[in-house]
Amino acid sequence: MDFFEKYKSIFDSETTFSSASIKDHLAKLEEIDSYLPPSQSFFIFINTASSSYEFVSKNFEYSLGYNREEMLKYGAKFWISCLHPEDCENWLKSSQDMMDFTLSKVNLADRKKLVYSYNFRVKTAQGSYVQIVASLTPTHFDEKGKPILGLAHYTIVETEGQSSSCGVKILDENNRYKTLFYKNYFHESLFSKLSQRQVEIVKLLADGKKSKEIAKEIFLSNHTVDGHRRNILKKLGFRSTDELIQHLKSHELNEKHSI
Repeated sequence: MDFFEKYKSIFDSETTFSSASIKDHLAKLEEIDSYLPPSQSFFIFINTASSSYEFVSKNFEYSLGYNREEMLKYGAKFWISCLHPEDCENWLKSSQDMMDFTLSKVNLADRKKLVYSYNFRVKTAQGSYVQIVASLTPTHFDEKGKPILGLAHYTIVETEGQSSSCGVKILDENNRYKTLFYKNYFHESLFSKLSQRQVEIVKLLADGKKSKEIAKEIFLSNHTVDGHRRNILKKLGFRSTDELIQHLKSHELNEKHSI
């Protein structure tokens, strides 16, 4: 099964929607889009049941340089071809994990209140890669309650390097978004190179703790903690603890762009 077929299988549904069934919704998007100034954000109305896009805003062209007619014509196949090769599997994992969480942990009545957040890198028409943070709000569901139509808001951010994470939020009774699910694939990949004890030390370092404090908390000597710190930097290829911690923080899901 190729990558596109794997993507389709995540959102497999017997339900389809004709353009007529969402005509008013699309008309409103067109109206709003006509007033938006050029920016590094754009909208796509996604139909996962058919792996197509019902609407692509004009800033798609301004931000990435592609003709939006290509997105409308080729749908998910075109978009997938733009993904950074190193992010493809994590992009697929995040889609699967968010759908699994929705179908197993969120009741039917609450699914219309959800927002999905994820990030990945996309190649521009000029050949460079940019980091994108996405926020998707589902609008239509199939008979089993699986989201199959949704409005995605994409924003290009300044973060450099690989960063793959996803989250599921819900609008609560106070009209505030509460995080129900979060997963950082970049950190998982990074931490897979370390022992369980070393991962524990990295997390404590990220909390701002010094070797002496860490040693006391996990019942090790200062010398042992310092030895672990040197080995952590060597395994991960960082020159200093400050560089490692800054790298970890810079690859968290950017909350200000997640809604």
